[in-house]
Amino acid sequence: MFFKTKRMRMDLSLGLGALAVVFCIEMSGCRVDNCCMDYTPENYNNPKDNNAYEQMCYNSMTYDRKYDRADGCYLKEVDRYVEQAIACCEPLKSDIEYKEFEQFEIELTPLNANFSKIVLSSSPGCDSELGCFHIAMPANAYTYCLFNTHPRTYKCDIEEAKQFDIALNECCMNAADNDECVRSFILNDAVCVKACCEGLPDQENDQYISKENCYKVLKESNECIETPVDACCRIAPKEPSRGHIDRDICKQIYTDSHGQCINTDEKYEIYKNQ
Repeated sequence: MFFKTKRMRMDLSLGLGALAVVFCIEMSGCRVDNCCMDYTPENYNNPKDNNAYEQMCYNSMTYDRKYDRADGCYLKEVDRYVEQAIACCEPLKSDIEYKEFEQFEIELTPLNANFSKIVLSSSPGCDSELGCFHIAMPANAYTYCLFNTHPRTYKCDIEEAKQFDIALNECCMNAADNDECVRSFILNDAVCVKACCEGLPDQENDQYISKENCYKVLKESNECIETPVDACCRIAPKEPSRGHIDRDICKQIYTDSHGQCINTDEKYEIYKNQ
C-alpha cells in the first residue's frame, strides 16, 4: 500500500492519522477523509486543476475491483496512471477544463457511460462512510482525453476527444451563456440542446426569422418558431384533414415554390388557379 510519502513526512502523517482515529472514536457520525481528496500528481501542482486530478484518482482506484479503497489510495499507481494519461494525450495538450456536477444532477439526465466512459463508471458519487462528492466532467478535448484514458491499459482515444470538442464548440460557440450551454451539452450526453431563439440574427434572412420575432412568438404562444417556413405554416392545422391544407402540405408548397406562403384553404385555391 502506497501513501503520499513523497509529499509529507511519515512521522507527521502517522501522528495526524492517530489523532484522526481517536477523534472518530470520540465523535459519533465521523466520516473518514476520502483517500483521493486533495490528490495532486508530482510535478503537476496547479491548484485550479486539483479537482480534475482527484477525479482521475477516483478513476484509477474505483474503476474495477483491483483495489480496495477502504485500505487507502495506492498513490504510486495513481501517479503512474496520470503520467501515462498526460503522455498519451500530449497531442491535445491545453488547459484542463471541466465542470462539476452533483450526483443527483447526473442521475436525472440522459448522461450515460457512452459519453464519459471511465468517469461515470468510476465516479465517487455518494458513499455511506465518505459522504457525497462532486463529479468532474470534461469540458474540452484535452480533459476528455485525460479523464477517459483507461486506468489499467493507459490507452486513450485522441480522435474521440477531438470529435467531442468539435461538437461542443459548434453547440456553444455563440451561446449567450456559454457556461450554461456547456453544462447542458454535458448533461445531455454530448447532444446540443439549444435554447429557442438562441443565435438567431437581428434581421430575418432566407434561413431564419429575426430573434425579436422569435421571442415574440415564444412569448405569445410558447412555440419555438425559428425559420420562415415554420413561421408561415404555424397557422395551418397540425392534423391532416381530407381536402384541406395542413402544416405538412404548407411546408411542401413552401419548399417547392421557393418561398410562397400558402397556409390556408383560401390561399391554396388562389395558388392552384395561378
